[in-house]
Amino acid sequence: WNDNLTGIAESGVPADGSAAHDWTVPWNSTHKQFLFALADCSQWLITMPSEVNGMNYADEPRWILKSSDQDMPYQAKWHNRAENVEDPLVSVQDHDESGEYGSSAMLYGESYATSVEQKNAHGGANVYIRGSLPEDRVLLYAVSNTSNLTFMPGEDTMNSLVRMSDGNIIHRECSGCDGTHSDIFMVRDEMEGYSAYEDLIVNWRGDLGFGSAFNLFSNLNDALALTNAWGYCDGNTGFGFPAHCGPAGNSSLQYNSYSGDGQPDYVFWILRGESPSTTSTSLTVTATTFTS
Repeated sequence: WNDNLTGIAESGVPADGSAAHDWTVPWNSTHKQFLFALADCSQWLITMPSEVNGMNYADEPRWILKSSDQDMPYQAKWHNRAENVEDPLVSVQDHDESGEYGSSAMLYGESYATSVEQKNAHGGANVYIRGSLPEDRVLLYAVSNTSNLTFMPGEDTMNSLVRMSDGNIIHRECSGCDGTHSDIFMVRDEMEGYSAYEDLIVNWRGDLGFGSAFNLFSNLNDALALTNAWGYCDGNTGFGFPAHCGPAGNSSLQYNSYSGDGQPDYVFWILRGESPSTTSTSLTVTATTFTS
């Protein structure tokens, strides 16, 4: 509309995504994802608010979580310039090259005649929000009735999300686990090239680098302070995370399993941004889902 996607604009009579008239309603939730889509759903993308607004940029790559072009995260160059009333400009591909992909590649622009023509050619365009995923972390994988979350990406997508987060603390929630394993925080030193999907979902390799490349903790405060690290870990057992690792010794049946014989209700997150190194000497320190 004309509010830089901040949620303060209000216009028209609220209807559905195929309405013949323009309308928008304000929102007061701290939303976590945008879905931009043409009315005929021929082109669409899902991204995070931090990639769209909140800062100014010009012809810079912004992260797209998923789109009609690709089912894994990638980047496209957009604009959000302070002096341009038409911004932000959001497109499936690089904005300055979007014409090469057809007019439908342009999904959002404010006070922008070209985008009006493009959207009208496809029956209009819509912006949706959802607002119950934490801002400080990225959802990696979820099979959870308790949290009302189902998100089962493939290997490439999950590993791309890890790299996109720029973080090194991974958190697993497990509603059916013992208290010692209901929340586990892994601090890992080297994330470049780390295959989170293989390690966490398919075959946990806790036998490699425990106490040096990574450590496990029972709560976030301990993970940030690097105190009270777990004392036992194994791996390469054919089970997912954390196999038989435990705070003081071998544990049983606390792992999630790719084959389905482990814990059935779990969620993996990765915290955004830089976190402590496992070798640091400092000790001071209901969701809804889109169907596409």
